[in-house]
Amino acid sequence: MAGQALTPARFQEILQRHEDQLQAHEDQIQALTAVRKTIRPKPCLPDPDKLASQAQYDTWLPEVKAKLEVDADAIGGPKAQFWYLYGRLDAKTKALVLAQVHGGADQHPAAIFDQLDRVFESPNKVRRAQDRLAELKMGTDSFSFYLAKFERALHEGKASEWPDEIKISHLRRGIAEWMKRRLDVQLALPTEYSAFVSTLHQLAGMTNNYGGAGRSGNDHGQKNGDLMDISAVNRLAARELWEASSEDEG
Repeated sequence: MAGQALTPARFQEILQRHEDQLQAHEDQIQALTAVRKTIRPKPCLPDPDKLASQAQYDTWLPEVKAKLEVDADAIGGPKAQFWYLYGRLDAKTKALVLAQVHGGADQHPAAIFDQLDRVFESPNKVRRAQDRLAELKMGTDSFSFYLAKFERALHEGKASEWPDEIKISHLRRGIAEWMKRRLDVQLALPTEYSAFVSTLHQLAGMTNNYGGAGRSGNDHGQKNGDLMDISAVNRLAARELWEASSEDEG
């Protein structure tokens, strides 16, 4: 057998066997690739709470939209997203979208979002938020807490694109009186909204560092000598430099 000549028929048989083995490997690779494609990735974001009330809608909406966008591959296509979104509603809210579920329309998450907007978005929401901007007061709250409420009202009132001088005017109107008094002694104040906010943060921080000096309103005539505004800090630094140079000359 070892000395058997390789006939054309024998050669064809060996060649066919190798081709069959190669085809079997290719089929196996394709099968594994198909399985891999059907395995969905794990979701990145947690499931949002179920929507149960209008008060919850403003915070629930961006959360569930982020879930549908970030975990789109894990959830599936538009129809799967439609039913996922339906599953994030409580029983009473599901009843509000039954027309979209049973209406035979294209099952796309946008259909549910549109219906929820019609139900939960008040036509007077923007006007009420703008009214809050005019009425909002810092009171005894921290500046950071007041600013968070102010900027939420800016967003809800679609006022984020207002000119900076108008936003600054509304913000300044609502800050505490002790902050207004400190702003009044500044030589120059920023006219850009973000820079003005940064100035108020610095002012609030310096006041906190010095034990809340002046919050009681007892600063007529600068009686306590601790008006901790930004200009005062600059003057203090200049004075220390002058005293140091005088000692060197002595």
